[in-house]
Amino acid sequence: MPTRATLLTLTLLAAAGVNAHDWQRQGIVEGNLPASWQQLKAQMTYPDSWLSGHYRDFEQWRQQARTLLRQSLLTPASTLPFAPQTLMRENRGAYTAEKLAFNVTDDNRIAALMLTPNSPGPHPAIVLLHDHGSKFDIGKEKLIRPWNDAARLASAEAWADKFFSGRFIGDELAQRGYVVIAID
Repeated sequence: MPTRATLLTLTLLAAAGVNAHDWQRQGIVEGNLPASWQQLKAQMTYPDSWLSGHYRDFEQWRQQARTLLRQSLLTPASTLPFAPQTLMRENRGAYTAEKLAFNVTDDNRIAALMLTPNSPGPHPAIVLLHDHGSKFDIGKEKLIRPWNDAARLASAEAWADKFFSGRFIGDELAQRGYVVIAID
């Protein structure tokens, strides 16, 4: 025989399910849009769009749009050349692994790992973006197998074992003919 607590719990759960369903429908109109979509749309004037009608000279608009984009990215324009440099290289059979360095701003030169198939191209390419997941000793090495650094390799292999069934996504893609780059 169900206890009073069990009956109360079941009643509350049933009511919560009905209320959650009702709540999810409040404020939603056809097309799964908020009921206020027309007011929101009216606020979106896009004054800096070429289609706004505020510009007659395309080149002038393009220069202003680039300036606004760069300001939005919060990255100052670099005066230094990109200057890529290969720091290390390893042949992995079907592909070659390279550790690169290059300038991204006047104050920031970064490292990257790149995998390039050894077969004739052209090849599809992919940029892999890594997480940090509270593990900061490896970044790009979570996605591309590192070399020439035993501690980093051990850490990266442990990560790959835990989250990627022991595989490095970048290496798997390179074996399948992709050019792969992962950047810190």
